[in-house]
Amino acid sequence: MSTIAFRNQGKSNGDICNNYPTVFEHGFVGWGEQDGIYKWAPYLGVFHGPLVKELRNRGYEVYQPSTSGWQSAWDRCCELWAILNGGTVDYGKVHSEKYGHARYGRTYEKGLIEDWGKPGDHEKINFVGHSFGGSTALTFESLLAYGCQEEIDGTPADELSDLFKGGKGDWLHTITTLSGTNNGSNFASWLHTAGVIIIDDIVLTLVTMLGNSKFNDYYDANMDQWGVMDDPKTRKTGLRNPLSKWKEIKRYDANPNLDSIGHEMQVECMYLMNSKLKMDEKAYHFARRACGSEPKGNGERQKMRKDATTIAKIAGVITCNWRGIHLETIPQFNYYHKRDMVNDGLVTIDGQSAPKDKPYTDWKVGTEIEKGIWYNMPVEGDKDHISWMGIGQQKDVYFNYFDEMLDGFRRLK
Repeated sequence: MSTIAFRNQGKSNGDICNNYPTVFEHGFVGWGEQDGIYKWAPYLGVFHGPLVKELRNRGYEVYQPSTSGWQSAWDRCCELWAILNGGTVDYGKVHSEKYGHARYGRTYEKGLIEDWGKPGDHEKINFVGHSFGGSTALTFESLLAYGCQEEIDGTPADELSDLFKGGKGDWLHTITTLSGTNNGSNFASWLHTAGVIIIDDIVLTLVTMLGNSKFNDYYDANMDQWGVMDDPKTRKTGLRNPLSKWKEIKRYDANPNLDSIGHEMQVECMYLMNSKLKMDEKAYHFARRACGSEPKGNGERQKMRKDATTIAKIAGVITCNWRGIHLETIPQFNYYHKRDMVNDGLVTIDGQSAPKDKPYTDWKVGTEIEKGIWYNMPVEGDKDHISWMGIGQQKDVYFNYFDEMLDGFRRLK
C-alpha cells in the first residue's frame, strides 16, 4: 500500500466529503501555468505532461499559479492572494517600507477562485507546496488565519489588504509540503550570507538585463516591485544595462535575513520565520518527505544514490557532508551536526519534516488524522528533491500518486 493512502484512516470513514480545489505552489526558481516555459516543460510533470491537466481529466479542480520563483515567502503570499481572488497585489504598507520596495504589484483582473471562502465547493482549498513552496504555505496559512498586526497598526483601515486582517483560518482544508524547506536547507546555510548575496546579485543582474525583453514571455521573474523590471503591460521590448539599476539590485539584499528567498531558505532564517508564524488549527497538515541518499562507509556519512536525479546528486555533495559548524553553538540546530545527514539532495529529512516549533507526530497506517497537528509522512526512498516534479518517475506511478493524495483530501471532513 502506498505510504500516502490514508483515505480510510481519518474521520471521514472513506466517504467523499468535499470537492475543494487544490492549489500547487512551486519551489525556488519555479514557474506556473501562465509562464511560457510551462507549455513545453510544466513544473509538475516535466517529462510526462502537465500534472494539473491530468488531474483535471480525472475530475479534480487544480491550479498552479505563476508566482515569482525569486520572491520571498511574504511577497509570494501577497501575489497568491491577488491571483486567487483577483485584484492588485498589495505587499503591505509596513512591509514594503521596511524592506525598500514598491507597495503595489501587478493587477489580476480575474481571480482563479473568486468565490473562495464562500459556502460550496470553493469554501476551502487544499494547498500543496514543493520545496520553498512549503515555506510559502506556512506563511500563507498564518496570514490567512491570524493576519499581521504590524500591517493592521501601520496601515489606514480603508487601505488594509484583506490578507492582513486574518480571520480566514477556515478557508484552508489541508496544507501539504513536498520536501518543503519547513526547517530550512543546510545547503542554503552552507552558502552563508556572503554566498547568497553573490548569487542574488548575479540573478538580479540578469533579471534587470532581460526584464523588459521577450525572454519574459517564457520565464517571468515577476520582480517588478524591486524596480529591476517593468509590469508586462507597460514594459518595452529590449535589453537594459544592469548598471543603470545597480541601486535597486543591491536593495534586494539590504536585509540579510528576510524578504530574500536565498536567505529565507537558510536554517537559521527559517527558524526565525517560523517563530513568528502561527499554525492554522482548523486545517490538516502533512509533511511529505523524500530520501535520495544512502549510508556511506561506516554509516556516519551519507552519499547520494546512483539513481538520484542529477541536480540532487550535485547539491547532495554538500548536503550529505556539511555539518553547519556555525550552527553548533545554537541549541535549536543541534540536529544538524549530531545526526547523519539523510537527505533528498537539497534538504535533510529534519529540514523537510514538520516545523519543529509546531505540534507534530509521525503518521502510521491506522492513524486517525486530526486538524491542528502536523503529520510527518513516512520517508519515501524512491524519490529525491527533484522527483516531485516527475523527473525520474514512471508516468503512471507519478500521476497516480497525486491522484491518491487528492482523493485523500476529499475524504477528510
